[in-house]
Amino acid sequence: MLAMLGLFHSNTNQENTKGVPKPAAAADRNKANKQLKALLHNGARSAIQHSKEIKEYYIRKTSQGKNEMLVRNNICNKLIHRVFSCVLRKEKYSDRFL
Repeated sequence: MLAMLGLFHSNTNQENTKGVPKPAAAADRNKANKQLKALLHNGARSAIQHSKEIKEYYIRKTSQGKNEMLVRNNICNKLIHRVFSCVLRKEKYSDRFL
């Protein structure tokens, strides 16, 4: 289920296309759930502003020369993992494990 959400969020292909030329990037982006993607990216921007741990991660990665959108996408994935972890454990989110 987590992998499926990642497919809806990102522009990855689910098919095995080994050895086949990849189609244009615009064709992949049309497969994404744009509403979910917008919510996740807004959540990532908010987390960068308000979460000390995520802000440090963002600053560290961008100072290493990583693209800002790449780092923001990684933060979206971190948020997805945290949400699914809470749902699967049936617990409220707590930052005591960070």
